[in-house]
Amino acid sequence: MFSAFELNKNLSCNDLYDNGFKRTFGSDVFMIGKIMNDTTVHFQISEPIVKNEIHSDDFYEEIRIENDTLKKESIYDEYLKKDALELNDSIYQLVWQNIKKQKKGICREGVIIWKNFMIELDKSEIKKYRQTIDISKYKILEIENPSSYDLDSFKVLNLKKKDTFYCSIYKQNQKYYMSSTISLR
Repeated sequence: MFSAFELNKNLSCNDLYDNGFKRTFGSDVFMIGKIMNDTTVHFQISEPIVKNEIHSDDFYEEIRIENDTLKKESIYDEYLKKDALELNDSIYQLVWQNIKKQKKGICREGVIIWKNFMIELDKSEIKKYRQTIDISKYKILEIENPSSYDLDSFKVLNLKKKDTFYCSIYKQNQKYYMSSTISLR
């Protein structure tokens, strides 16, 4: 259902939740994701428009100071340090939020605007990864100015749907990953 170079444009936020996705935390955008063996898939969901939102730096600084002074040792602290997607649903809901309520709030007005597909690679797979891409379905495109942080970077064009995915192979936390991303807006 979820692959590196395919995008179902009819997929909705509700569909993702129905397939076991849940919100991830620690970023400044709404992200929902799911871990499937050595693969992690994230989708960014547009934020619902909030009327009369306060944009004062002083307001946010007061909240930060208040939160810092209220922090107490919690039985959930060890789980807060872990990736939310790695927690089983019952622990996740204790620490973060009921998944059904979360779905209702995020999916009410939010739509999918970005997809990231990450697969963990063995070091031996890095140089050969491009050779695993089916050239009867996809075309590999070179990038003019590849990032110096990546071990490899390229684009993949889905020949049937004409979607183009930005791909990179990189090392993070002593592990190797291939990531393909696409923006829907």
